[in-house]
Amino acid sequence: MDPSHEEESGENSTTAKKRGTVIKRKQSAQCKVNSLNKAFQTYGPQCPDEIAKAMQGVELPLALDAYVNEFAIRSEERVLERMQNNPEFVQCASWSELLASKGFRETCNNELPLALQTIAYTEQFPEPENAKGVDFQLLYLNLASMMMGQPCRRMNAATQKLLKQVYEEQC
Repeated sequence: MDPSHEEESGENSTTAKKRGTVIKRKQSAQCKVNSLNKAFQTYGPQCPDEIAKAMQGVELPLALDAYVNEFAIRSEERVLERMQNNPEFVQCASWSELLASKGFRETCNNELPLALQTIAYTEQFPEPENAKGVDFQLLYLNLASMMMGQPCRRMNAATQKLLKQVYEEQC
């Protein structure tokens, strides 16, 4: 680079190298985030060992656990903001508050998601190709994950369509 060009751009070679290093770090961090997101969507939050295997060789930030927990809390808060005027949600929220005030929250917070997981793992569902492409086991597992504020596994188009259809009928 000739000196006149440096003066025009206001940037010297040291600044350009620093900027290039920052860009590479950001791209590397984004690649790690994408890998982690893909692992969560592929295996679901119920399979931390599988996620760990998928992430072998990827150096993750030390604060990852805190980030995941913070993300879950923010997601839950967003859902609360969106649903606060829904009558069914208000009714469920008031029941939850009543149960929490009586001390049930510590012991009874996950029964429904656990019941959905039990159904997913113990019931016999038709194969997706025999059910218009719908993967009912995955649907139940994802419903349980959603109820616990955890990320969902990736669903095929037919399963997504059924979930959307049922959800829209209820709202």
